[in-house]
Amino acid sequence: MHADLFADETGFTPRPAWQVIEAARRQMLTGELSLATAPTTHVYLRDGQVYFAERTTDGGLGVRLLVEGVITRQQMGKGALLVSGVEHLGRMFQRDSTIDRQSVELCVELMTDDVLTTVANDVIERYTMTMYKRHPNGIDRWLPNRVEVVTRIMEGSPLADPATTPIPAPAAAAPAASVVAPVAP
Repeated sequence: MHADLFADETGFTPRPAWQVIEAARRQMLTGELSLATAPTTHVYLRDGQVYFAERTTDGGLGVRLLVEGVITRQQMGKGALLVSGVEHLGRMFQRDSTIDRQSVELCVELMTDDVLTTVANDVIERYTMTMYKRHPNGIDRWLPNRVEVVTRIMEGSPLADPATTPIPAPAAAAPAASVVAPVAP
């Protein structure tokens, strides 16, 4: 199933990639957003959160993690599963407890940031949002099981209903008492 990110418009008009990505994020979508860049860019989202982005010319994530030095060949062999010819990394941390999860996740974040910042201002002529399509390598399993969305309508907000009482802001913490010691002359 494909989603129209700009359904309120009569037709899609070319715009910077960041606007297309933000439209998918604001709508809290889950799936693969393919952007018509050169080469094609794939952005993977879950509940509006971008968890991975790559170009079609990028190598497999496992090899890239090896090259970056965040996992060893032995860890890769133990942590990855080969399913239908695709390297699945979704259970990597459970399969090999010696893998430094923080280093791997940071490396993936930096790779994703690099792709997003590179394409952010590219003008997109077309895109495809494929709902619920996960990245084949399974890294969406690394994310928490749920994403909590907290909304707070403040008094004076254009979204606030004038007939309701606004939610009071939490009380500010009292400042810590300062102790000033006399200084001897």
